[in-house]
Amino acid sequence: MVGFGKCCLAATGALALAAGWSAGGPRTARASTVLPAYFNTGDAAPFAPLIFMRQTAPPANDGVDKTSYAYGPITDSAAMNVTAQNRSTWTGGHNWPFVWANRARVPPGQHLIHSNPIYPAILDPRGNPYLTEFTTVARADAATKAEVLYIMGAPASVWQAPLKKVGIGSVAWNALNAHPGAYFTRTSQDGDSTVMVDRMVIPTAVSTSAHGVLIDYEVQDHRTPRQTHPFLDDLGATIRSYGLKAYLYTNPWDSASPQFSGFAFDRIDDIKANFDYISLYVWGGPNQCIERTSYPASVNFLKGVSGKLNFKQIIVTVDLFLCTPGEASAIANQRAIDHFAGYNILEHGAIDGGSTLTGSNLVIWKLFYPNPR
Repeated sequence: MVGFGKCCLAATGALALAAGWSAGGPRTARASTVLPAYFNTGDAAPFAPLIFMRQTAPPANDGVDKTSYAYGPITDSAAMNVTAQNRSTWTGGHNWPFVWANRARVPPGQHLIHSNPIYPAILDPRGNPYLTEFTTVARADAATKAEVLYIMGAPASVWQAPLKKVGIGSVAWNALNAHPGAYFTRTSQDGDSTVMVDRMVIPTAVSTSAHGVLIDYEVQDHRTPRQTHPFLDDLGATIRSYGLKAYLYTNPWDSASPQFSGFAFDRIDDIKANFDYISLYVWGGPNQCIERTSYPASVNFLKGVSGKLNFKQIIVTVDLFLCTPGEASAIANQRAIDHFAGYNILEHGAIDGGSTLTGSNLVIWKLFYPNPR
């Protein structure tokens, strides 16, 4: 595929990473058992309009501070727990329902991947989560669009239309939870899970508080650009038509994952035209998160054929597990140059909380204060 070049030197490692942390959907941050957390929830406020997004439910209200909320600082909540977002009376930022883009079964002979997560998880007798599987890309995409429409409050006739077009139905989460044996009857393509095939799980809540919708598009099911780009262009435009912001979140651009998900260098400009924000996931070992490979290679890819990039569309995903404090300083210094919109913090198994500037807290601190006196 055109446009990968040197950015794929670390492709094998990136694919392994992507298959690991994202295979079961977004992972919630893990708070330490020692509170208070170092940061207050509003510590990002002086840096506005900087986005400091956390992949967790927002504080319950404005009275929540560092003694009871381990995931500060925060300006934006990206979460599958839409109910918690709706119930929150916190006024410190914005809510983004986090929607997993459904993947399809991969073609014969290709690397097998995990099926799609259900939220909230429904567990089998062994404690493993039941998953969903779709036999075609068209059906996987229809379910994704229907979920987004449902969460945005579309009437039944509208959110059901994509499903009817491809000949699949939907089922409520409560029905699945009550009688899982009636629905989860197949073994997944990779043999690791029990799945329900070609049916959408109706989301458990409609958002009444969304500022925008985050689409976690990490399908990696060997779909083509002819499948990916028209679908995403339409999905971004659909989200915007409801008066909401559209945010495309995905794997590192300097990895093999984007080509397995159908992204093409020569069509990335149309993605930029239909989304308000696009993720740029910096990752790697020491000095790889930004200085050597990930950030510059991703920027080059996102410039596309036009050679242009509005950095105010870019939200940099910072991997707390893989990025060092020094790299966090480099990322923050790069923001002073490029003025990208902000950060999305991916815990990736790192632990939040505690009261000292060590570990993950130091990485976060450096994103705000890269060069303290």
